Formats: sequence, structure tokens, C-alpha cells
Amino acid sequence: MKNELNNYNITNADAAKQSFSNEGKLKFDNDKRDFVRESVSSDSKESFQVAEAFEEKEAAPAAATDEQQQPDLTELSSASTSSAASSVASASASVGGSVGALAGVLASSVVAAVVVVAVFLSTLAISLSLVIADMHSLTFEVTMTGADERDFEQPIYAILTGEDTYREQEVKMDTVLLTFDDLMPGKEYLLTIKNEEKVFAEVSACTTTEPSQNGEIVSYMQGTEVFVSVNNANLKKGEYYTLIGKDAAGNVVFSKDGVEPFTEYSFMVDEPKDLYFYLVVGGKTYAFSQIAVPDYDFANGVWLWSDDKLNATVTFADKRGGQPLVLAATITRKRVDPTCEEEGSVTYTAKAVYEGKTYTETQSTVLEALGHDYHGIYEDGDITYTCSRCGDTYSNED
Repeated sequence: MKNELNNYNITNADAAKQSFSNEGKLKFDNDKRDFVRESVSSDSKESFQVAEAFEEKEAAPAAATDEQQQPDLTELSSASTSSAASSVASASASVGGSVGALAGVLASSVVAAVVVVAVFLSTLAISLSLVIADMHSLTFEVTMTGADERDFEQPIYAILTGEDTYREQEVKMDTVLLTFDDLMPGKEYLLTIKNEEKVFAEVSACTTTEPSQNGEIVSYMQGTEVFVSVNNANLKKGEYYTLIGKDAAGNVVFSKDGVEPFTEYSFMVDEPKDLYFYLVVGGKTYAFSQIAVPDYDFANGVWLWSDDKLNATVTFADKRGGQPLVLAATITRKRVDPTCEEEGSVTYTAKAVYEGKTYTETQSTVLEALGHDYHGIYEDGDITYTCSRCGDTYSNED
């Protein structure tokens, strides 16, 4: 029994009665720092090393190496890791020995278990400026910086308020101009751009008491060629207008000065894009026009057929609110004749082509089975019936 207990380094292994200051408690030699124990298998003595108490002693350097290879951890995660590791290390120091080695392993596990969560931080900023104020309408220009698609996962609205007025438009990532019509002349209005959590911009503006627009801009695009004209420009002596064209990013793509009341211009762009034109006289905008490249919903075309199935059109809505695209289709027909016992059909296929892509739809008309047309022939006392269409026969003996 004594020898067996000595394996655990217990003093007074033979349970002899002695007086102890810690009466009733066992005394462990490893309560002393760097204690020396007797080896069971050898007469030599060895110093007890805490790091050798586990086979995982090589895990600590490896964990440290892994940690050094993660320089992009956030300060929050680093602080949490350091705090957790320090707490475990403190616990290991208080317990000592083998428990301390175990705590070291746990501390490494805490480091490995830290999960870094990437949080999207919005940098979206929006500013507003008045473009045109007329008697019954206000037009504002929207300028965005730091915009990301994720900024618009929660809807952003432009809200115009005034005396007995509340108007609302949704603001998208590609919004540049906001126009509010049917307003009262000579009234002040407040435009606010916001979502449920934040106000991005506010600006106030007043409608005029008399018409303020001077001239009109008409613009359109064919492929990559842009056509823009100024109409009814009523200028005073010595005045001239500047026609300015911008893209959605605010870059000036076209600029011309003129004095003629009617003028046409054209220019090329590298690809179809949204464009905005302003007619400026004396630093004040008098008219504007917008070319919005449509975003047609080609996945949900609406087909319209004539009653006789000889004509058809397909309509694709513009998801940006512009005019829909309507295409006329060509019709082909395939007929399967009915038989006496089986139905036939006529299948109509409509095909429309736009920018190299083909869109089709089919409709079919069922042709009823004809049924047999039997005629009987009397011969030698028997009557044989034969179908005049398919030749099927039977006799009165059948």
C-alpha cells in the first residue's frame, strides 16, 4: 500500500499518526515549485516539467504560428481573444501543475474558436440641388457618393411635404433627377431623402408665381448616337443659352452655346447610357430632358394574338418605368389532320426578334376526330360496310 501511494508522491504513505498543521489534509510534494520526485522505473531523479505533462506540447507553438498569420483580425476580435486567453492563463497559474498545461491548451482553443464577422459599413452620402422651379413643378438633382447596392436593400425614399402636400418617390442607385408635378404656385416645399434609420439630405424650394421655363429640350438615342434639339428658346438681346449633357456620374459629355430658338445637335457615345440635358441661360436652368436607357423585362413578355391566330405581338415592360417595348411577330403554322378516330391540331408559332435574340410562343387549336363514314354493299346475302375515309370494314356477321 505504501509503495503504491508513493507512486503519487504522498508523504506519510503508511498512515502513521503524526501531528500536522493542516490536520486532516494530505500533503502533496508538488505543492513545492520544481519539486523532485523518485522515478518508478529508475533510481535517477528528474525535475518535473509542466510542459511535458501532455503529448500536445507542440500544439502551443503551432497555434501561435497560426495566430501570427492572421494580421487582418479586427481589434474587437483581438481584444476578445486576448481577454479570453488571459482569463484561462490566470486560472492555470492559480491551479498549477497539470491543470496549468490543460488551461494552456484551452487558451489555444479559445483563440482558434474566435469567429470574425464582417460588418458592412455604409459610406453612402446624398446631396440635393434644385434644377428647375416652375409654377406647378419642382425638379431636383440627386448626387450620390459611396453608393453600394447594399445601401438600397432597405428602401430609401424622397418625400416632398408642404401645405396639404405629401409626395413620395423611391430613390434607386441610378436616380439622378426627381420631379414633382401638380404643385401649388408660390408655395414652399421640403424635400427629404431618408430610410427608416437615417436622413440623408434635405432641401427646401418654392414654386414660382409665373411660368419660368424658357425653351424645351427633346432628346433620344439610337444605338450609340444621341440626338438632342432645343426648341422655343426665347432669349433677350445679348443672351445666349448653354446646352449641357451629363452622364449618370455627373461627367459632362456634351456642351454647346447657342442663340437660335430652334437648333438640332447629334453626337456619339461609346455605349448606350443614361444622359441628362440642361438648358442654362445666365446661370439658371430653364429646361431639361432625360434619356433613360430602358431595362426591359424580357423574362415576362406579354403576348397578344388576333382571334384568327394569324397575327401576334409581344410586349416587354420597362422596369425603369419608361415606354414598353412592343414587337410584331411572324407566324408559322403546322397542321396535323384528324383521322376517323384521332384528333388533329393546328399549331401556331409566333416569333419576334430583338437585338439578335428570338422570343417565341405557340398556341394550338384542336381539330376533332372525323368519325367513320361507312357505306354498305350487299353481296351473296351479306352486307359489308366500308369507311370511305380510312377503308375500315365490317360485315353484318361481325
